[in-house]
Amino acid sequence: MFAYLLLSIATALIGRYVSKEKGKNTTLGFLLGFFFNLMGVLVVAMMPSKIDYNNSLSFKKNKLQENTNKYTPVRKYPKEEIQKAIF
Repeated sequence: MFAYLLLSIATALIGRYVSKEKGKNTTLGFLLGFFFNLMGVLVVAMMPSKIDYNNSLSFKKNKLQENTNKYTPVRKYPKEEIQKAIF
């Protein structure tokens, strides 16, 4: 009985971790892992992720490009100054 309780707690923590990594509700992952053990962890692992990893990678790539241009002096002219210079 004690071993089964330890197994349930261990799978509950694993289910919570997996659901956290997928961007899901951690309580759901914990409960599925606790009551259904390895089957619950498999269900949580097979759920679709809410986190779009492709979008987050492109965000990091854009941030790196912004940081490379950080120290180049660029003057931004207001629209009125550009119109006065042209006309």
